[in-house]
Amino acid sequence: MDIQLKQSQSQKISQQHLQTVKLLQIPETAIFMHIEDEVLKNPALEIVDDLDDAKESFVEPSSSSYETESWSKSQNFFEHKKNLSASNDWQYKYGNIPAQTSLQESLLSQLGFLDLNELHYEIGIQLIGSVGPNGYLERNLEAIASDFSIAQYKAVDVSDFEFVLKQIQGFDPPGIGARNLQECLTIQLNKIENITNAVKEIAAKILCSYFDLFYTKKYDKIGHNLGIANSDLFKKSINLILKLNPKPGLNSNNHIQTKTLHPDFIVSKVDDVLNVELNSNRQFDLRIKKDYQDIFRGYKNINKINATNTTKEAIDFIKNDIDTASWFINAIKQRRQTLIRTMKAIVQYQKDFFLTEDKNNLIPLKMRQIAETVKVDVSTISRVISRKSVQTNSGVYPLKFFFTEGINFQGTEVSNVKIKSAFKEIIDNENKIRPYADEDICKILKDKGYRVARRTVSKYRQQLNIPVAKLRGMVVSSDSYD
Repeated sequence: MDIQLKQSQSQKISQQHLQTVKLLQIPETAIFMHIEDEVLKNPALEIVDDLDDAKESFVEPSSSSYETESWSKSQNFFEHKKNLSASNDWQYKYGNIPAQTSLQESLLSQLGFLDLNELHYEIGIQLIGSVGPNGYLERNLEAIASDFSIAQYKAVDVSDFEFVLKQIQGFDPPGIGARNLQECLTIQLNKIENITNAVKEIAAKILCSYFDLFYTKKYDKIGHNLGIANSDLFKKSINLILKLNPKPGLNSNNHIQTKTLHPDFIVSKVDDVLNVELNSNRQFDLRIKKDYQDIFRGYKNINKINATNTTKEAIDFIKNDIDTASWFINAIKQRRQTLIRTMKAIVQYQKDFFLTEDKNNLIPLKMRQIAETVKVDVSTISRVISRKSVQTNSGVYPLKFFFTEGINFQGTEVSNVKIKSAFKEIIDNENKIRPYADEDICKILKDKGYRVARRTVSKYRQQLNIPVAKLRGMVVSSDSYD
């Protein structure tokens, strides 16, 4: 047998780093639940509510040390509210942030009933986190899979995401998790029961083969192509599609399914000074149990030469628990530091907005800029801002709100929030009978000083959920099919 030696380099990710990466994505409302789970699993770890009793640190009598100093916030939510009570203007009022918690909790609950392996379950959590307020998947599967692979430090095939997405699309409300309107309506149609097979088959054919004509309301042309124009079967099929819900994330009153939203951060303004803090309503600390420390010290004093195998196993068992507890304590501590530093960096860049609460004062901002300021990787910033929000004097905003694209305005780069505001104003003031096409809006914006391409106008129109000119000027004719 030919034996060869080969030298190679490999990168080993520490357990503490893996813990930190996973904890960064957890919202502040859910972090204590994860801490409690870890305490239940590790007998060496304990939660201390009395911070005065949490000052003792433990240093293992060997080469490594364990940090257990307090990482809890210095001022809790109630103290913050008390300090600001002198200002009669202060009110905690929730802004127009979509509170996706209720919808996503419902989806996560349904995910728990599926018979999925660990990988597919984690993928399900990732996909549900990418479902927007309207119920659609907001990013393509390739991008979601790429982020997931980076977070897990292993390549995950897109086919796994397609499989799990198909499961999620079977959840309630019908149409949830669709990637576009055509897929959304098709999912809902397939779930409908107690309907004539012929009607359902024609409706499915319309969505599959004539969706563009249906979207532009060219019903007569569809009927002609199918050879069933003006028939009751055709009218019932069209009417069936028209009754489907194009925005499954919204309830029957067209309001987002919400419940009280608990922001992760609070940014307050006192005398033009901006204060940033985590919105935690419980003060506590983590430490390694004193009993474990004493037992470990006792075992370490035993002469290893005379120690029995049972004693050696006990030493290894206790040391492993202490190591794991120390890693977790440091991961939680590092999580809080990273979150605070990131939020402070965002406030630093968007200072004019936080001082004035005027969206037009937002400046173009990319995650790369925050990553350079905080001195972490861009992927870390992506995890920090995921599913997190901040309370300001005027309302609650998702952290993603502060990351905007830049657009050229009279030779200066400004946030695309300004152009969207100008775009909305043009639409509001247009002739409702003869609305502007994207090309017309592009010219008007250029006259106002915004140099944008037609495709950019089309993209912003879609982001603002504004239909094309033809649909804006068209009177809804669905009543003729009732």
